[in-house]
Amino acid sequence: MESALDSLARYARPILLLVAGLLAVGVMLAVLGMPLLGWGIFGIGWLGLLVALPAVVGVYRVSMDWFAWVALAVLYAGIVLMIPVIVVMWGHYADNPALQEVLMAGDEVAPLGMVAGVVAWVGLVLFGWAAYRVRLLPRGGAVLFMIAGVLALLAEMAVLAPVMWVLGILLAASALVWIAPETEVRRSAAV
Repeated sequence: MESALDSLARYARPILLLVAGLLAVGVMLAVLGMPLLGWGIFGIGWLGLLVALPAVVGVYRVSMDWFAWVALAVLYAGIVLMIPVIVVMWGHYADNPALQEVLMAGDEVAPLGMVAGVVAWVGLVLFGWAAYRVRLLPRGGAVLFMIAGVLALLAEMAVLAPVMWVLGILLAASALVWIAPETEVRRSAAV
């Protein structure tokens, strides 16, 4: 397991930058009127999180305490639960290519969509808080994770406008760029 995390840590920066770019471009294309293409790119970026998070752990695992591991597990569970929801949403636009709205009605992906969203966003907030608390990640990235998670969670619960998840995704993508390790950090992780 250590060697897999070490090899991911070596490529953490390009992985994080690629995933952040896919998430940001996908969500922006979906919002700007190309939902089929946007949700497809966003889905690829979302799948990329399954590799990006272990890459982050590979670089910063020395500082992780038990709460950071639990928060990461909750976030990972939310990401995995959200995959079928993204596939359903993409399929919705593939079946109806003339549709231009960004969001689907809640009953089309409920209850899994609501549960997956809440688990993913609560996991992001907890991971950001754990990272801030033990100085696991650069502080700005940890704070952006917390803000992104709160905004997207409130949008998921219909407290804020549903499209606030767009801002949440863009902030989370910015946080991925912020925490992308420099070369010196990758070298020290491999030692």
